[in-house]
Amino acid sequence: MKQSCLFLIATIISVILSGCQSGPSKTTGSYDADSIKTIIMDIQQQMLDASAIPDAQKRAKTYESFCEDSLVATSYENDFSTHSSMVSHDLYTRFLVPPHDYTFRLFGGTAILSFLETALEIINADTVFHNVRITKTFSLDHETWKMASMSSTLQPHNYFRPVPEKHRNSYPNYAGIYQWGPSQMDTAFVQNGELYGGSTANSLSHLFPVDDSTYMDGYDLGRVIFGRDENGKVTHYTYVRYDGQRMRIPKIK
Repeated sequence: MKQSCLFLIATIISVILSGCQSGPSKTTGSYDADSIKTIIMDIQQQMLDASAIPDAQKRAKTYESFCEDSLVATSYENDFSTHSSMVSHDLYTRFLVPPHDYTFRLFGGTAILSFLETALEIINADTVFHNVRITKTFSLDHETWKMASMSSTLQPHNYFRPVPEKHRNSYPNYAGIYQWGPSQMDTAFVQNGELYGGSTANSLSHLFPVDDSTYMDGYDLGRVIFGRDENGKVTHYTYVRYDGQRMRIPKIK
């Protein structure tokens, strides 16, 4: 009986000491969402630090250490990769606006981090800006969090410049309601001598000319061309999407 008690006490002590020495496990069962968010944000910061390393090979190798080997990555420039080395060798190293507006979500052993950033790169004598939303997916594998996928989506910012307006007298004719679908309308109106358009009061934007008959706004890469019938009455506008696809939007009022 005495030996059994001693064995039991020794076992309990052994378990306690083992728990103290091993530390917390990086499993989803051992952490709440806030703790995992802290881990992911720390990885994110280390990845940012890695992207700033001057030496290209060291930069790529360090960044790659935070990624799954078979990382899936897509970009708004239509690039697609299924290997971390491809991503790690094509990093933006300069930021006009550092990553901000973080959103974090946890689904079991999968964590999703999304944020906005404005990166810039110098090409010969020109500076190119990239306003994008980055979404990274991290997976827990063998008690280690690594990035398993990454995608970037262009956040429209129009760098086209307006040209002198030739049709300001036509603004009252452009004003009206245009119908995209059964429940989606656009409104064009004139305010202080300027042309505005949009679908809701919160998205109304200034329309400016970029050539003799084409208009754009500051947050959309599409183009608007107003159309008339044989009598000169404005009957519609043609929306030309950023990729060249065209849609005819009738004026209903």
